[in-house]
Amino acid sequence: PMLDRLQDRLELSSSELRQLMLRMPSLMGMGMSAFDERMEFFLNEAEMPITDLRAAVLKQPSLLQYSVRSTLRPKLHFFLDELGISESYIGGIIKLAPAIMGNSLT
Repeated sequence: PMLDRLQDRLELSSSELRQLMLRMPSLMGMGMSAFDERMEFFLNEAEMPITDLRAAVLKQPSLLQYSVRSTLRPKLHFFLDELGISESYIGGIIKLAPAIMGNSLT
């Protein structure tokens, strides 16, 4: 079920799903509610189009394993509030440099 959900929600081809699983097999064991929470964060809070999110995840699969509460949301607020980056640019930044979401703020 998790593989189907990954493929459906991220609109992945079979070869993209295979590539993703080879790079981060632990995604198969991720809980569906955790996956859904991360998808909702990227699509709604970070306002990423699904095509940009798919590209970012294929580049940096660990995006789907970061905690929304302790990693993703604080980074988003840092970009918006501390750096003054417009919401309209956040998705593009994540797409181009997805590893930035895993960097420490301290």
